[in-house]
Amino acid sequence: MKTYTVITNYDTTTPYPLFQKVTLSDKSGNKRTESINNANSIPTGTKIVFYEYKKSGFIRLETAYSYKINGTQYIQLNQTPQTHDAIKKFWANMGCIDRVCLHRDIKKVLRQRKITPTLNRNTNLLLFLNNTIIR
Repeated sequence: MKTYTVITNYDTTTPYPLFQKVTLSDKSGNKRTESINNANSIPTGTKIVFYEYKKSGFIRLETAYSYKINGTQYIQLNQTPQTHDAIKKFWANMGCIDRVCLHRDIKKVLRQRKITPTLNRNTNLLLFLNNTIIR
């Protein structure tokens, strides 16, 4: 899990309303540019948390990111599980802290949608994905 802060939003008047190009900086000053999927303008100073798969070797794969704008929590999954087995593997491939924090954020989004979250993270992910999983 890595936390970045938005330092520049290039697309405040973007011709592509679903994507925004932002420059992010972490605590040590490392910068990176990302394209964030959101129609709402992301203000500078917004904290974005990237959740990663377990570190295998030197490659870090990010599975999701989460941020909050004006009290509304947003989560974007980079890879959406399509089956029940894929949901189990989704959680199994994440580190313990990333798993706990992403599950907490998913429960926040469910509460925003007026859905009572369960204790089971597989069920909550299914509810977050609007029950579009192949059975």
